[in-house]
Amino acid sequence: MRSFWVTAKHYWQIHIIVALCTAVATGVLAGAMIVGDSMRGSLRNVTLERLGNIQHALIADHFFKPDIINRRDTTPVILLNGTVVAADTETRASKVNIYGIGSNFFGFWEAETSPNLSDHTNKPFADIVINDVLQNELNVQIGDAVLVNFPQAVEIHPDFLLGNRDATNNIKKLRLVISDIIPTENAGRFSLNANQSLPLNAYISLTVLQKALMQAGKVNGLFTSDSTPISIDEFAISLEDLGLNLKVYETHMDLQSKEFLLDPVFSDAAIAVASDNSIQFLPTLTYLANTITTTDTTQMDGATNNIQIIPYSTILALPLDIGELAELVNRNTTAEEKIVVKNKLETHNKSIEPSTIILNSWAADALNAKVGDTIYITYYSVSAAGDYITKSAQFILIGIVPIESIAADTNLIPTFPGIHDTTDISEWEPPFAIDYSLIRDID
Repeated sequence: MRSFWVTAKHYWQIHIIVALCTAVATGVLAGAMIVGDSMRGSLRNVTLERLGNIQHALIADHFFKPDIINRRDTTPVILLNGTVVAADTETRASKVNIYGIGSNFFGFWEAETSPNLSDHTNKPFADIVINDVLQNELNVQIGDAVLVNFPQAVEIHPDFLLGNRDATNNIKKLRLVISDIIPTENAGRFSLNANQSLPLNAYISLTVLQKALMQAGKVNGLFTSDSTPISIDEFAISLEDLGLNLKVYETHMDLQSKEFLLDPVFSDAAIAVASDNSIQFLPTLTYLANTITTTDTTQMDGATNNIQIIPYSTILALPLDIGELAELVNRNTTAEEKIVVKNKLETHNKSIEPSTIILNSWAADALNAKVGDTIYITYYSVSAAGDYITKSAQFILIGIVPIESIAADTNLIPTFPGIHDTTDISEWEPPFAIDYSLIRDID
């Protein structure tokens, strides 16, 4: 005991420093915990403020009918993102949250009074309500006109070959008059994004926005204040709600996507259902060929007037081992032609997997092609910048089939708006340039 006090007396300065450091560290840790707890509380309060009594939200990347859920307490909405421009000063605000709402939307905030937002469409210009953050950005007042720009629904997705990549053609412009300005709190701060920054919000009558988008009776979001979890039994989803088309014919059914490319989730599910029920299925992919010929025109510098070229035709990719098509190929391919194909494939460049193609009799006659010939195809590809690039590919012709059975089924090819609904190729409305000098009378 005596040695303890002797040691303490001898090293008293060091002990005081250690005690002070311990106190400082303890204070820092305690302060950090208090600040952290306070921040969590602040973030929680901000979240509760911007969401109000919304307990569940159903959001889709396409429009659907609000009765997709069998629950009474639902509020249909349209959620978009766009730009708003002051009509007089041309002051612009980008990344604006544009909400198409009904009168019951503001009921999610108990203390909130509904702003002056009329759903009458008989006015020269419909109403729009904005929050004060957007007001400050645009420097506008009640009664001022604004131009609202937002993406509109398109028949063909811009990422698809036949989709229009010109953003100006896919933007809807709507002239509206500011009928009210609300504080950026409660409903004025509404956002589904967990962000502490104040949002730029604009509110338009749901019916007005549906009319502008040509989506009558449809929305892309549903909110509910019911805290009961939504079960799968409450959903009444149709194929149309999922953006799918199911066409039924006498001999088969055809499942297509409105986006023209089936999402893997849907294609995998369709294949699984078909397999479980012993139903034959045929996955296909349709693309547009700019030219089909037996001559490699990419290596030619001069004119191609004397070369037989089939312009702008659809190519259908499908499993080549399907019975019906294989039967047509075998029935119309002689033993000598099969030997020619075998030799051609064996002498093909071993570093490149040989690609094969089958032509129908009309295409083969037009090109004067025979089994074993090399078929050259040019087609459009889309660059990362959205530009059309002409590419080429070559195939070995392994068969010529008559236009009958599966080779005559035009239902295998999706219906493309602006193409299938015209009677002449000159009336096409594709987003890319067409070389009309290639088109012959028979086309």
